[in-house]
Amino acid sequence: MECGSRACALHTLTYEHVEILVRMTIGSWDQLNADRQPTAVFIAINNAACALTKAKQFPVAERFFRALLEKGRTLNAYGEAQYLLSCWENRRDKDEILDWLDASRRLTPQNLKRFAPGLVDVVKNDRTDFA
Repeated sequence: MECGSRACALHTLTYEHVEILVRMTIGSWDQLNADRQPTAVFIAINNAACALTKAKQFPVAERFFRALLEKGRTLNAYGEAQYLLSCWENRRDKDEILDWLDASRRLTPQNLKRFAPGLVDVVKNDRTDFA
């Protein structure tokens, strides 16, 4: 990967960089909240978190997902899979992943295989429905 490439740039992003980019692009969080419907803000944060997971920026992605969850937002199956992938890559805590799967109503074995196939190997010995 060339150092000047977009992929290289994504791999060096931090949460602080993303916040600066957001402020430069769409203004402060107060301005953002005043100018847009709250749902649109949450969708944008969710999309950013998923994109950051794909870019392997797991700590930043997890912070975005956690911000959504702390605001009482729910994630769809794809978002849940990306959130769990970020959690796994950050801590390698299998119990955390299993607890989430036990509580989740959206993340079926088929969805996990489709959206985060690497996690199937993590849970298949403990959850036969995911094998």
